[in-house]
Amino acid sequence: MTLTAPTQKLHPFGLEIMQMVRAYDANRPRSLQQFLGPSEIGAPCDRQIAMKLAGIPEVNETADPWFPIIGSAVHAWLADAVVWYNDVYLGRPTNPRFLVENRVKVTAKEGGYDTSGHTDVYDADFKRVIDWKIVGTTTMRKVKNGATPEEKAGPQYTVQGNTYGRGWVEAGYEVKELLICFLPRSNFLKNMQIVQLPFRPELSEQALARVAAIDQLRHFIQPHEFPASGCSIWCPFYRPSYPLGATSCPGHGEAKDD
Repeated sequence: MTLTAPTQKLHPFGLEIMQMVRAYDANRPRSLQQFLGPSEIGAPCDRQIAMKLAGIPEVNETADPWFPIIGSAVHAWLADAVVWYNDVYLGRPTNPRFLVENRVKVTAKEGGYDTSGHTDVYDADFKRVIDWKIVGTTTMRKVKNGATPEEKAGPQYTVQGNTYGRGWVEAGYEVKELLICFLPRSNFLKNMQIVQLPFRPELSEQALARVAAIDQLRHFIQPHEFPASGCSIWCPFYRPSYPLGATSCPGHGEAKDD
């Protein structure tokens, strides 16, 4: 892996820390997976989806992986906290209210794209799927200022939550609603934003059908020839200093960071 030099001068061991973190992050199973999970099928960019389906290796050296790593660490901590709360505080280890970090599978209709992934929490008492989002100030502001719950959550997170919901239904559980919990990465916990959405499995089915259509279209045009939209610095193929090519994308318009 090539280490992108930071804009400020670092101690030599600081550079080694960056190399260590980037290399380990790039080789985690989640980073190496080539199929699209629930968090990815609602991505706005057809090009990104096509390139992922093609198994093109990640080439993004622009995005600092530290924020996603913080998110993963907080997810792991919250999983432990919810298990303790359920088993010890509520005293319900054998009749759990909360089911934590379960893998669910989603089978699309004929011709669609099947997917699977780990859900954060299922609340058996309220028949709801709970999803943690550890986000920065820009996203928190968008959530707070959104006019409707769907606008607050955004289409990609809405699709992800509904896909998890479908997975729980396929596993034999009832789902009535979704809670997308936006927790501040750089503020107090009391400033969290909770978005409550009705369970709409058709949104997941539409997203899976779109992915399947992109997968079929890859037989006729190259992945990098698909249109790009909603660009982000977190896209695995984002390389702004390179022209559009078979393995990288310069972005379309301004790439957003958070």
